[in-house]
Amino acid sequence: MKKLRFENIVSGGTIVTAATLKAATTPLAHFGIESVMLFTLSGALVYGPVYGFIIGASVMVMADLMVGLVGLWTIYTALAYGFVGFLAGVVGMHKKKFTRVELAGLAFILTILFDAIAMTAFALQFGIPLLIAVINQIPVTLIHTAGNTLLAFVFSPALIKIMNIISAPAVTEGFWKRVKVAKGYVAEGLINTWRSLKGTESKKEIISR
Repeated sequence: MKKLRFENIVSGGTIVTAATLKAATTPLAHFGIESVMLFTLSGALVYGPVYGFIIGASVMVMADLMVGLVGLWTIYTALAYGFVGFLAGVVGMHKKKFTRVELAGLAFILTILFDAIAMTAFALQFGIPLLIAVINQIPVTLIHTAGNTLLAFVFSPALIKIMNIISAPAVTEGFWKRVKVAKGYVAEGLINTWRSLKGTESKKEIISR
């Protein structure tokens, strides 16, 4: 876990980027596409529990402000995401390296936990019987976990690597030089991911024949 400094938080604009993506993709949330878990999980594993709480809670508040949907739900969803971010950071303190499958598994479990907390608070706010809230929540959580699990599987390894590069002066001197290195890694990572996917498809075609 890296020492949390102000530079770590603002480098790359992680929180603002995540909040902007969350606000911009609000209509896609019904299809399970949202960036909060991706950035919260990745940031927590790199910088620890405190940062995990900060980014999880901050992104939810900022995104609601951006789209003008601030309400009581803003408070409890922010606290819920902050809580799961904190837990992710605790996990990161005991394990330093994660496979894609492990990252996806973490996103899956933390999403279920977040949905359970938010659902309970929502039911209490609007006086909905808990059993009915659970029944209505099941399809929503299935979609939410599928989206977050997929995003973590595909993008978390690269995002974690980028955060490590930007925040590590040992990589190369100068903040903007580190950003340049990270940008190069992004391009290389996307190319490698695309080649990997193409390779997988090619294998499938061979097997099907």
